[in-house]
Amino acid sequence: MSESIKVFSHIFDTLVMYGDSTRELLPGLASSWTTSKGNLRWTFKLRSNVTFHDGTPFNSDAVRFSFLRMIDPQHLFYQEGLPYSGFFSPIEEILTPAPDTVVFVLKYPYAPFLQNLSLAAAGILSPTAMARWGEDFGRHPVGTGPFVFDKWVENDVIVLRKNNDYWGEGPFIDSLIFKTIPKNSDRLLSLKAGAIHIMDGFSYSVINEFNKNPQLQLHQGPGLNVGYIGINTSRKPFDDVLVRQAMNMAINKKRIIKLLCQDVAIPAITPLPPSEWAYNDQLTDYEYNPEEAKRLLAKIGWQSNQTVTFLQSPVSRSYMPYPKKLARYIKANLEAVGINVKIIELSMGDFWEQAMVGDYDLISSGWTGDNSDPDNFFNSLFHSQYATPPSTMNLAWYANPELDSLLEKAQTTVGRNERKKLYDEIQKIILFQAPWIPLAHGKVLLVARKNVKGIDLIPVLPNIRLNKVRLLDE
Repeated sequence: MSESIKVFSHIFDTLVMYGDSTRELLPGLASSWTTSKGNLRWTFKLRSNVTFHDGTPFNSDAVRFSFLRMIDPQHLFYQEGLPYSGFFSPIEEILTPAPDTVVFVLKYPYAPFLQNLSLAAAGILSPTAMARWGEDFGRHPVGTGPFVFDKWVENDVIVLRKNNDYWGEGPFIDSLIFKTIPKNSDRLLSLKAGAIHIMDGFSYSVINEFNKNPQLQLHQGPGLNVGYIGINTSRKPFDDVLVRQAMNMAINKKRIIKLLCQDVAIPAITPLPPSEWAYNDQLTDYEYNPEEAKRLLAKIGWQSNQTVTFLQSPVSRSYMPYPKKLARYIKANLEAVGINVKIIELSMGDFWEQAMVGDYDLISSGWTGDNSDPDNFFNSLFHSQYATPPSTMNLAWYANPELDSLLEKAQTTVGRNERKKLYDEIQKIILFQAPWIPLAHGKVLLVARKNVKGIDLIPVLPNIRLNKVRLLDE
C-alpha cells in the first residue's frame, strides 16, 4: 500500500496537506477553511484556475464526486471496501453552494476529520476520467497533481510526466519514473551507476558505504511509524492474555533493535511514537524475562509440542530493516521459553493474501502514519471493525468492546486535553492486553545521488515529495 501511495500522491492532490518535515496542516486544493461551533459543518474555499490532467476544471462538484464514490452505495462509481473509506463515514452530506466552495456536514463531531482530508485516499479525481474508464480508472488515473500518469509496466516501471499546468511549485523535472528492483544489492548497483537517482528500502549495513561515496547523499528525517509482531488473538491459545504477555517477556527487544536497527530506530513500547502529543510516557515496557515467561506458560498449561506459525514480512522498512533476521531472532527467543515456531516466507502478494484472512499465529508488520492524529494508529489497528476482510488493518484480529468504546469516544471528543486522557487509557489497555509485541519506531531514510536537490521528507505517508526536485549536472 505505501508504495502505491508514493506514486498516487504525485498524481492526485488533497484539500489539505502536511508541511515539509512538519506536522502542520497547510492549504492544498483548498485555499482556506472554517468550521462551525461543534465542528459539525466544515466549509472549504477552493483554489481557482486549477484543472485536471485531462483539461477539465477542478471545482466543488469534483470534490463531492470524489468523496461520495467512497461513502455512498447509491453513487454510480461506488466501490465497496476501498482502502480508508471508513475514515469518511462520519460525512452526512456534501454541499456545493458555488464552484469554489464545498461544505461537509458531519453526522457527529469527528476529531480527526481535517487530518483525514490529507490522506492519499482523499485525493480529488477527475469525474470525467472516471466516467470514461470506470473500473479501469486505476490504470488511467487523472488528478490535479504535479505529475501526469504516462504508463505502467507491471513489475517494472511506472512513468509519470511533468504537469506543465500545475497550480503549485514545480515540477522541475520532465518525468518521474518509479522502477521496481527487488534486490537491495541490485538497487545499490543501479544507484552507484547513475541508472537511478533515488533509492529507499535499503539495509542499514550499507549506510556507511553511502557516507563514504562522494556521489551519494543520505537523507533522513523523523518518522511516524511502528514495526511490530501481531499475535492472532482470534485463535487459541492466543486468546489468553497470559500467553501474549509471556511472548512479550520472551523477546529481548532491546538487543534485537540494537543489532538490527543500529541508531536509526528506537524500541517501541506502544504503537504511537514518543514524539506524538498523545503518547503516554508513564508506561513501562515488558521486561525481558524468559523465566517469568516460562512460569506464565506453565500456568496456562502450554504444550511443548505446539507449533506457532509466524508469517514473516517480505519487505524491508525503516522500522524493520532485516525481516528475515528479525524472524530468526524472534523464533530463537520464543523457542528458548518452549514455544516452537515455524517461519513462513512468502512473496509480497501471497503474504498479504494470507494476512487478510488471518491465516497465521504471529505476523511481522508495521504501520506508517497517514496523518499526525493518534486515531490513525489506534482506531485503524485495534478497532474490531478493521478485523474484517477485505480491508483488514487490525492484524492481531483483536476485538475488545471496552477498547472499541474508548476509541469511538476519542474520535468524537474535540478537545485535545480530553482526547489525551482517553488515549492514555487506550495505551494502558493495549499494553496490558498485549495483542502486539511492539518493536521499533524508525526514521525516514533514503539515499540519492548528490546532484538530486529539493527532496522533501515528511513523517507521514508517502514520506517523500518530489515536485520540487531538481537535477544538477554531475
